[in-house]
Amino acid sequence: MAGEERAARWISYALGIVLGRFQPGFAGALGSAVYRRSDFAIGSLPEPDEAEFNELVGPPERFAYTDPEDGRHVFSAEVEAALHALAVPDGITVLDECHPRDLVALAEQALRLMLDGPTDDSASANRKSSIRNRQSDEVIQIGAGGDLRDFLSRDFFTKWHFRWYRKRPVYWPLQSARRSYGFVLFHECIDRMTLYTLQRDYLDVKLNALRLQIDDLRRKAEGQSGAGRKRTERQIEQVAGLLDEVNEFAKAMARIVAEGYEPEPNWIDDGVILRMAPLWELIPIWKAEPRKYWERLQKGDFDWSHIAMRYWPERVKAACKTNKSFAIAHGHEEWYEGE
Repeated sequence: MAGEERAARWISYALGIVLGRFQPGFAGALGSAVYRRSDFAIGSLPEPDEAEFNELVGPPERFAYTDPEDGRHVFSAEVEAALHALAVPDGITVLDECHPRDLVALAEQALRLMLDGPTDDSASANRKSSIRNRQSDEVIQIGAGGDLRDFLSRDFFTKWHFRWYRKRPVYWPLQSARRSYGFVLFHECIDRMTLYTLQRDYLDVKLNALRLQIDDLRRKAEGQSGAGRKRTERQIEQVAGLLDEVNEFAKAMARIVAEGYEPEPNWIDDGVILRMAPLWELIPIWKAEPRKYWERLQKGDFDWSHIAMRYWPERVKAACKTNKSFAIAHGHEEWYEGE
């Protein structure tokens, strides 16, 4: 594996921890970073003996610690606990610097914990930290070109994530038109309240903060003249542009919710791309694929799906009258009128 892709995979693993997909330290969980003999007992193959286990994963001394069940942990217990604390409970992160849920800051913290270990706040520890070549910095430099924020707003998805998951992404980037603001969601956590939460707890707060910032800048400009006033006026223009962009993003999301996007638990059976399809307008870096499936949904190509039933119930019920498999898929075999 090339160095760039290896670095991108470290970043992807960090995102998975933050978004709650991976659980380092929990043996048997996805992305546990714990190796057990039982993991290699597949089908009729027995568990490996000690020598075979060492050959497969490495000797015990290569690991941070071994638990009472002989699970070999890649990370120390201290690091595992710190990584758990970074995970968001609802799969929602925001691409917004200084926000407590800022994905970039959380991912960077996860990388530093995994690759550099926990740090002490003492002056001595800080001096040691400043003179060593930090592995997390190398990963960000190699995998993200040194700018993790820019990387996570576009290239991570377009160059790596969509390809790794064969155009069925597990992390969804919902962004404003110019990608100045947005969210990254873990698709398994998306439910009927997710977009309402984004509107109430994030977009409304962001819009209000931008309006207050403009008011503050205008008051500042009133007491200035010359070059200082011009600089402040340019700041006002920039913030006003962002306000317009985020406002359009919020309007588009509100309209999509009003049109019926309230995912039920059974929507997960429809697959990733169909659940993503109604959101195509909110995915400026990759709208073509979900838009294609949205147009096919509109035409009736997937009337077996729960999403189609939500948006076009009468059409789907009519289709069930002549297609028994559709009726069964919707749990209403009695709708089928054939023999």
